[in-house]
Amino acid sequence: SAPNGAGPQSVDVYEMYWADLSRLSGAIPRVITELFTLVFRLSKLGRGTVDEALGGMKGANDKAPASWRCLAHLQTGLDWAFVNLLALLFTQLGMLALLIVPVALAAPRADSVRWVVGSGLAVFAFLWAAYRRQDGARRVALPIGLFVVASFLLFDPASAPWLVPLLWLALLSLALNAVLRVSEDRFPFTRPSGLALWGLTVASVVGFVCWNASPVSLTLWVQAALFGVELVLTAVKWWWIAAALVFAAWYVAGALASRHGGYESSASVDTGRLGMFASLGAFVMLTMALWALASAVLTASVASSDVRYVPRIFPIEENIRGTSDAAAMAAAFPRQVPAAPETGPARDRFGAEFFLRFRYEDSTASFAVIAALLLILASYLVAVFVPSVLAELKFLRTRAGAASRSGARAAESATRDLGSWLTAGYRRLGGAVSAIVLLSILGALAVALVLYAKPAQAASVWDRAVEFSAYLSQVLLKPLVLSAAGVGALLSAFGGVLSRYVPGLRAPLDIALDVDNHFREFPRKSIPRARIFSRYAALLDHVSKQGYDRIVVVAHSQGTVISAELLRFLSDAPRGTRRADHDRCRQLTRRYGCDIRLVTLGCPLRQLYAARFPSLYGWVLRQHGGGNGPLAADIGAHRWANAYTSGDYVGRWLWSSPGGGDVLGHPMSDTVHPSVLGRGSAYSPFSPMPPDARALKAMSEFELCLGLGAHTHYFEPDQAVVAWLIDLVVAG
Repeated sequence: SAPNGAGPQSVDVYEMYWADLSRLSGAIPRVITELFTLVFRLSKLGRGTVDEALGGMKGANDKAPASWRCLAHLQTGLDWAFVNLLALLFTQLGMLALLIVPVALAAPRADSVRWVVGSGLAVFAFLWAAYRRQDGARRVALPIGLFVVASFLLFDPASAPWLVPLLWLALLSLALNAVLRVSEDRFPFTRPSGLALWGLTVASVVGFVCWNASPVSLTLWVQAALFGVELVLTAVKWWWIAAALVFAAWYVAGALASRHGGYESSASVDTGRLGMFASLGAFVMLTMALWALASAVLTASVASSDVRYVPRIFPIEENIRGTSDAAAMAAAFPRQVPAAPETGPARDRFGAEFFLRFRYEDSTASFAVIAALLLILASYLVAVFVPSVLAELKFLRTRAGAASRSGARAAESATRDLGSWLTAGYRRLGGAVSAIVLLSILGALAVALVLYAKPAQAASVWDRAVEFSAYLSQVLLKPLVLSAAGVGALLSAFGGVLSRYVPGLRAPLDIALDVDNHFREFPRKSIPRARIFSRYAALLDHVSKQGYDRIVVVAHSQGTVISAELLRFLSDAPRGTRRADHDRCRQLTRRYGCDIRLVTLGCPLRQLYAARFPSLYGWVLRQHGGGNGPLAADIGAHRWANAYTSGDYVGRWLWSSPGGGDVLGHPMSDTVHPSVLGRGSAYSPFSPMPPDARALKAMSEFELCLGLGAHTHYFEPDQAVVAWLIDLVVAG
């Protein structure tokens, strides 16, 4: 605002748009990349939170408690094993599927495939050599080599069963290397781990072909790839057996570590658990969905080529589940299941599609419990958020302008009920996560037991439990998993349209991506937060040169976090200055030539960031003389006003009364005692409204509840209180 005489005469408005640097575009490759990244990033966020808390737990001897050191090591190990081993093992299954399907479909048409591949390779080699004709000899060596390979394919039919699969393996390896390069930017060491595992997988497939005494054919390559599937599934089995024991130790270490350090300690442990469980659970559900789709394509391809395969690692008896099951399956799959599978000639008639189908059913039966527990957590969150979603969609609302005292009381009661429900759900989230994680670990131990030493295949209690789990995964979980994956893909693919016309549907995904991108440190040359801060700082520099008396920043949702973080960074003490003597407000005033003020709406600094990452955002919860919460002086602002609705599932109040003797106040503490401007709780409005001007003028920080509502309607025309609040801060 630029005053001319008495009071502000004009207000200029600037907009800083940042969502293009944080959220998904409509490009399908980026959608897929970001969704997969988000699955693994949850585990990284949990690991980073535990590491940050470990640093804050160090005592006078510069050593943290033993329980915290143990927890940090276990969290790091589990995260590394999850991202760099388990995920890459499932990648091997996907690569083998890409080998099985085309080779199986090509097997009945081997001679035609030989001519097509040979001719295409010869044309490609010729065009490449012509394009590179002026380059050095080293540049044309590869097209010459490809031309030689094409000649063998065209004039030596016996070489085709070797050259066609090897060429396809080479193309798959190049594609995998490109994908792993992208992954390496986000998760270090995934590329060497992935290439090493792929090298072992290819070696096992080629070794199977070389070891087999029968003539080499495309069908033999399909059987070799199926053997590779067995090897990878065995590695997954032993990963799960070892990880189950580590998970149990990790949970116990977390329970012991949470007893040190008050809220910061317990919340960091809860965040570590939530990140690991949500990441691993989402990965299991995603792989179940992909495995379901791949299994259908795989079984169809090997069935069309009449491929036979006798399992080498998983006994054929396990794929039939005993004589009684064999009879039933023989009726359903007469070609795949022979009457006497133990005899030599009959074993050769074992259908490969039956092996693949049973491997899928057995795998999903084992992991159905884990996926079901993730659905329980999702159901809990749905129950907590449903009232807020109804308020978001305006199915829940209070009548505007209720003049009667009873109408005002009813509106305030509805506001308080919605806020208390959401607060209670957030308060109990840590306990719910701990209970579900404990059940998941018990389920993981049970899965490890069944994978390590499966009991006798008689009609036992255990066998019936496994069969019920298989039924659960096939009949109930599979549709849910596929539906969730489909809805997630649609929300992401059409995110731009949904954000414009139905923002409530896209909001949860955008929020998750905003939080994740705020903590990302990759790609190193284009970190999202650094790019957003750079754009923001450039705008502030431009505005400061216009000669204004004050700059008022009005921010919503993640924009409030970006604004507070940037102002806190810009107002930090210069190098060599004692922090105790540093004045952040004076620092910003010198930098921009005027004072900075901040208005935040739906600010997640307290209920999301400080609640889940207390080691990084302890300043948001720290106690001061009149209560607990951030101070305007903490970010260099002269004034900080905050407003929110009671059902905002992202962010609400910033200041409350302290509770207990902890250094940090609890983020869900909603008491205001003594009352401030007539507000006795976080869900109360000012009373009277507007409040006394002199009392309000003396406050550097203040906030108010706008009533019933959620997260996306703060700037609509009927929000008169928001307009009053902005005018108040602008006018000063």
